[in-house]
Amino acid sequence: GRCLAESGGDSAVREYVRKRGILPETVRDLRLGFAPPGGGLMAFLKGKGMDLRDAEDAGLVLRGEGGCLRERFRGRLIFPIIDPIGRVVGFGGRSIDGSDPKYLNSPETPVFQKRDLLYGLYWVKTEIREQGRAILVEGYMDFLALYQAGIRIGVASLGTAFSEGQARLLKRYAPELVLNYDQDAAGVAAAKRAILTLLAEGIRVRMFAIPEGKDPDDFLRSQGAERYLEHLAGAQPFFTFLAEQAQAEAVLHTVEGDMKVLGELSEFLSAVSDPVEREALARDVAGRLRLDPKRILKRVSDSRRGLKHEVRQNAPGEEIPTNQQIVVHGLLSFPDRKEVFRRELTEAILQGLKAGPLIRSLMERGGPDGPEQTIQMAFIRQNCHEAPSLEASLSAASSHRSEYLLEKERGLQQQIREASQRKDLGMVQILNREKLAVMKERQALGRNAG
Repeated sequence: GRCLAESGGDSAVREYVRKRGILPETVRDLRLGFAPPGGGLMAFLKGKGMDLRDAEDAGLVLRGEGGCLRERFRGRLIFPIIDPIGRVVGFGGRSIDGSDPKYLNSPETPVFQKRDLLYGLYWVKTEIREQGRAILVEGYMDFLALYQAGIRIGVASLGTAFSEGQARLLKRYAPELVLNYDQDAAGVAAAKRAILTLLAEGIRVRMFAIPEGKDPDDFLRSQGAERYLEHLAGAQPFFTFLAEQAQAEAVLHTVEGDMKVLGELSEFLSAVSDPVEREALARDVAGRLRLDPKRILKRVSDSRRGLKHEVRQNAPGEEIPTNQQIVVHGLLSFPDRKEVFRRELTEAILQGLKAGPLIRSLMERGGPDGPEQTIQMAFIRQNCHEAPSLEASLSAASSHRSEYLLEKERGLQQQIREASQRKDLGMVQILNREKLAVMKERQALGRNAG
């Protein structure tokens, strides 16, 4: 903080702060700082008689080749990360000269676990509790923009997928979360995962996206708080968002299209704990697909997956099947083809893969998320003697999709047998239509592979 306060009026960081419209009171409130390009932290710590090994354990100092120490944060605007009881547990650094990475976080330590923290909560928790809701935004600057505009209910997820730990933390302060999501494919996929996590904790969810794909920081600086609040007031229920997304991706009022929509929405219906709300949502789906809502509720109740939507976690060194390793190598070798991989590997497929979280991170952010995924990636690289071709990588991704569809078809067949034994002919009809759609998708996949 002192480095920022004492930086010259024409310094790069001062110019960046002015350009981004960050006010002095915001700098003070959020305790923003600056890590000078030439360093200085190690000299300061030594002057205080502190052991640099402690700074190394905290991730502020890194040991390079030959055992030389260097500071992690240099030439960056610094955001202290403060836990709900006021302890500084880590730092985020924002590049001010366009260098990569744009944001750099402290590594995870025993006191800094990104998946259990929400940036900004410390400053706004009282207002969130009073209003009974929070807004989830993507990063530090978006939170800062909301805070500075007087909208004191924002929190940010520290660059990770929204986790169970963050949902449990939020639930202590508010029963509702509004997701201010990005409208691109990665943003929509992240929003869907967050919805499942929040529903599992019994949190109400609403959605809104800023027009023209702008983020909160850009929008608030150009349009102001009043316009932002107008969009916030129009935040839609999560299920409306999901249904519109599913319908936009399917050809409606065809067997295949309707069953694809039903299959995608059933997972979210299953995650709704309140039976009254679940019935109301089933009626919504029934109206869209021209089906009997009782049949849809029965379909959800009989679903073998139920609430089993959580990602399978694996130990960092656990053996990962060869096909999954090939997909990881493909994403590393051909980063400009992420969208092709994304079309093959839907969220439902990734949830059944040991390397699913790592593959998701590579598709969405181009690198591993956290130490476990970093170790996983190193393990995969060590096992590879020759990088696979793009064709081989996409073939491996396609094989996972094929296996998922085959498993889904078998599950539907089991449900058909059970419904037949109950003599529930209406349910048999719905399940048969859904099975037919899956079979056609498998056949199309086989033709494309051939």
